[in-house]
Amino acid sequence: MTESPFKPCPFCGDAAFIRTSYDEDECYWAWVECKGCGARTRGHWASDSSNTCPIFYAEVRDDWNQRSPTHLMNKESF
Repeated sequence: MTESPFKPCPFCGDAAFIRTSYDEDECYWAWVECKGCGARTRGHWASDSSNTCPIFYAEVRDDWNQRSPTHLMNKESF
């Protein structure tokens, strides 16, 4: 079994995956979404799926895998 390129969801701990869609102008969108709670990253746009490349998917993945330092996430900061 291969290891997932995505960290677990920071909210529920479930696995994540890349979701893709086309909009009404046939533009290609990709984002990462949690399988459990549905949390997601912002969408990344490409004019169509043939204009995507490993760098495109790396940016999508990196948006999901980026985390705030845990020492900044305490009750006082909310």
